[in-house]
Amino acid sequence: MGGVVDTLTGRGAKKAAQAQIQGAEMTAEAQQRAIEAQERAFERANAIQQEASRVSEEYIRTGSALAKEQLEVLSQELDSLIEGTSREINAGINTGAMQQLKTLRDSFDQATGNVTQSTSQAIQAQRQAEGESLAELRGGQAGAMADITGARSGQLEALRGGVEQAIQAGQPYTTAGQAGIEAFRQSALDTNNPLFQMRLQQGMEAINKQMAARGQFNTGAAIEAQRRFIEQATAEEQQNQINRQLQLAQLGQPAIGAEQQLRATGGAQQAGVLGQAGSQLASLRQAGSRDVANVLGQTAGAVSGAELARGQALANLATQKGGALSNLEAARTGAQIARLQAAQGQVMANRQARATGMADIARQDAAALANIRSGLGAAQSSSLQQLGQSQAQAQQNIGQALAAGTVGAAQTRQQAGAALTGGLLNLGGSLLGV
Repeated sequence: MGGVVDTLTGRGAKKAAQAQIQGAEMTAEAQQRAIEAQERAFERANAIQQEASRVSEEYIRTGSALAKEQLEVLSQELDSLIEGTSREINAGINTGAMQQLKTLRDSFDQATGNVTQSTSQAIQAQRQAEGESLAELRGGQAGAMADITGARSGQLEALRGGVEQAIQAGQPYTTAGQAGIEAFRQSALDTNNPLFQMRLQQGMEAINKQMAARGQFNTGAAIEAQRRFIEQATAEEQQNQINRQLQLAQLGQPAIGAEQQLRATGGAQQAGVLGQAGSQLASLRQAGSRDVANVLGQTAGAVSGAELARGQALANLATQKGGALSNLEAARTGAQIARLQAAQGQVMANRQARATGMADIARQDAAALANIRSGLGAAQSSSLQQLGQSQAQAQQNIGQALAAGTVGAAQTRQQAGAALTGGLLNLGGSLLGV
C-alpha cells in the first residue's frame, strides 16, 4: 500500500513539474505580448511624431510660399509700374515720330504714284500708236495684195480669152483637116459628087454623038468606048478626090500646130503671170512683216526706256525715303534706348532685391526644417532607446522565468523519480511477499 502511495506521490510531483513549466511558458508568452504591445505603441508614437513633423514642415512651407507669393506680387507690381512708365515715355516719343513718318511716307507715296502714273500713260500712248501703225500697215498690205490678186486674175482671163479666140479662129481649118484625114483613111470614091456626074454625062453624050456619026451607035465598039471613058473618068475623079483630101489634111495640120503652139504659149504666159504675182505677194508680205517688226521693236524700245526711267526714279525715291526714315528712326531710337536703359536698371535692381528676399526666406525655411527634423530624430532616438531597454528587461525576465521553471521542474522530476522508484520497489516487495 505504501508503494502505491509513493507511486501516486511521484506522479503528482511530475504533474507539478509540468505545471511549473507551463506556468513559465505562459509567463514568457505574456512577456512577449507585452513586448509586441510596446513595439506597436512605439510605431504609433513614431507615426504621430512624423505626422506632427509633416504638419510643421507644411506650415513652414505654406508660410514661406505665401511670403514668396507676396514678394512676387510686389515685384510684379513694381515691374508693371516701370513698364507702364516706359510705355508712356515711348508713346510720347513715338507720337511725334509716327506723325513725321506718316508725313514722310505720304509724300514719297505720292511721288511714287506720280512716277508710276506718268510712266503708265506714256506706255499706253506708245502702245496705242503701235496699234494704229500696225492697223495701217496691215490695211495697206491687204489692199496691195488685193490689187495684185485682181491684176493677176485679169491677166489670166485675158490670156485665156486670146488663146480661145485664136483656137476658135483656126477651128474650121482644123475641122477640114480632120475630115480630109478621115476620108483619106477610108480612100472611097464619092460617085455622088455632082461635078463627077455632070462630067460623066457630058462624056457619054460626046461618045454617043461620035458613034452615031460613024454609024456605030449601040454597037460593041460604042459600048467599049463608053466603058473605057467611064474607067478613065472614074480613075481621074478618084485621083482628084484624093488630091483634094490631101489638100484638106495639109490645110488642117498647120491649124493644129498653131493651136498647140497657142496653148503652150498661153500656159507659159499664165505661169509667168502667176509667178510674177506670187513674187510680188511674197515681197509684199516680207516688207509688211519687216515693217511690223520695226514698229514692234520701236514700241518695245520705248516701253523698255519708260520702264527703266520709272525704275530709276523709284529707286532714287526709295533711297531718299530710306535715308529719311533711317535718320528719323535713329533719333527716336536714341531717346528710347536711354529711357529703356533707365527702366531696365530699375527692373534689374528690383529683381536683385527680390532674389535677396527669396534667398532669406529659403534660408529661414531650411533652418526651421532642420530644427524640426533634428527634434524628430532626437525623439525617435529616445523612443528607440526606451523600447530597447524595455525589450531587454522583458527578455531577461523571460529568461529568468524559463530558467527557474526549468530548474524547479528538474528538481521535481528528480524527486518524483526517486519516489516512483521507491514506490515501485515497495510495490514489488509487497507483491513478492518479502
